[in-house]
Amino acid sequence: MKSSSSIPDLVKIQEALISEYSEMKERTSMQNVVFFLDSFIREHEEIISNAKSGRLKGSSGKPALKHLEVTTHLKEPEKMDVNSLQSVLLHICKVEEAAMNQINLIKGTGEEILPYVEWQERIHEEAENLYHRFIESAAL
Repeated sequence: MKSSSSIPDLVKIQEALISEYSEMKERTSMQNVVFFLDSFIREHEEIISNAKSGRLKGSSGKPALKHLEVTTHLKEPEKMDVNSLQSVLLHICKVEEAAMNQINLIKGTGEEILPYVEWQERIHEEAENLYHRFIESAAL
């Protein structure tokens, strides 16, 4: 098993996400933004906890999400507004997609990371679905 590098790399990616979302939380005054940031922070903390302890997350029992790719056509503004739910959700989508791409680069280093790759993909899908439900659907 090649676990020497993949789990620590996974943890570093998750810690960077937590740090970014925590910093955003400190800058916003909007409770709805804090709610979403907290939920993503908790997911990434859980990945770290499970990865460090060697536990794999079992099935959550949640229905499978459809990967909508609703934000791939959108360019994130250079200046993200932490007091705008639309701006924050779009930023989360872009950050989660970048994290997923980083994890996909390290996933070949060991099979023990595969469940976490799927978990990260699910977080990215949830971000996209949230953006679609709260922003794009509201504009229709």
